[in-house]
Amino acid sequence: MKKTALILILSTTLMGAFAQKSSVGFAKENIVVTGALAFSTTDDGNDTKSTDFKIAPSVGYFLTDKVALGVNFGYGAGTTKAGTVTTEDNDMVELGAFARYYYTPAKAFSIFNQVGVSYATTNDKIAKLKNNSFSFHFAPGVNYFMSERVSVQATLGSISYSTSKADVAGAKSNSVLGVDLNLNSISFGLNYKF
Repeated sequence: MKKTALILILSTTLMGAFAQKSSVGFAKENIVVTGALAFSTTDDGNDTKSTDFKIAPSVGYFLTDKVALGVNFGYGAGTTKAGTVTTEDNDMVELGAFARYYYTPAKAFSIFNQVGVSYATTNDKIAKLKNNSFSFHFAPGVNYFMSERVSVQATLGSISYSTSKADVAGAKSNSVLGVDLNLNSISFGLNYKF
């Protein structure tokens, strides 16, 4: 009986000590460094292949336990080849800002919504033409803590509006409203919390 009581007291004390030290999740004044990575490749079966790549590091700051604001930078590249001929070769640089709302920030698993704005310049290397664009997006996502400081996140598609214009005299702007909730449009990221 004494051994059982001693084991019970010791295990309760240890569980309490570990529970106090653990701070899984997000809280007010946390700083989060995030890196997102997207990659896709398409083969139409008729000898035309496309490859797209994007990396987008960002930094966010929690104003409250549930709301974070941040800035991001992105770089992307895309190519399309028909046989041995390159028909498309682009690269892109992007600057933006975002706001996120986390539904359960103090938990290991949390769902969030993100709204963001960005400005991007795309360089078409084949046509030797630059294009400037402004966009707004809304994207749902999930976050899961693997340890006290490291978590993985995923966003699934987006609802977006963008306007773009070629960097030449007399060019007209082009606007696009898009809803992309395709399972092929998942972006994964890794977070580090300070």
